[in-house]
Amino acid sequence: MIFDRAQSLALTRQAPPQAQGRIEYLNGDCRHDELPQGFDFIWLAAVSRICTPQQCYDLFCRCFESLNPGGTLAICDYMLEANGLKPPEAALYAVNAMLTSPHGGVATRPQLENALAQAGFTGIFEAAPGRGRYEVLGARKPATSASHQSPGRRYRPADKRELMRLLHEEQIDPARIDVSHI
Repeated sequence: MIFDRAQSLALTRQAPPQAQGRIEYLNGDCRHDELPQGFDFIWLAAVSRICTPQQCYDLFCRCFESLNPGGTLAICDYMLEANGLKPPEAALYAVNAMLTSPHGGVATRPQLENALAQAGFTGIFEAAPGRGRYEVLGARKPATSASHQSPGRRYRPADKRELMRLLHEEQIDPARIDVSHI
């Protein structure tokens, strides 16, 4: 399945003939839409340049919930070292992203690792070092996870009806529900 915005899906639907009919396309925005459930693997590409740190964390929480126990999340993106200045290619891209996108930037590897751990992931590992280009960071949902819910996920219901559904049907802890906008 490919989950992306309509503009991107229009391009991905031009898949080679051997892939047609084997890929499901779902229109959505990773910054705020709910993700489908029941995956063993999720690949995120280029999210830190369009998402704020909070949006990245929220997305990691939703990915945690979408994965089956033992599933893997892989993040492919530019990643800065802890000092935010290296590697040079990622630092230059960060400047470009900050100038061209309202929330753009490039996250540091420690920021991503911390957000993944807070979302409930364990076994965080470097899947493919990019040496200045794209890098791939992996994280696993514990195989013994009793719940699909990320331990750090905060919910923001659209209205009172959804609030009641979260409280009664989903049995979400009220402390994890943001109602400041209702």
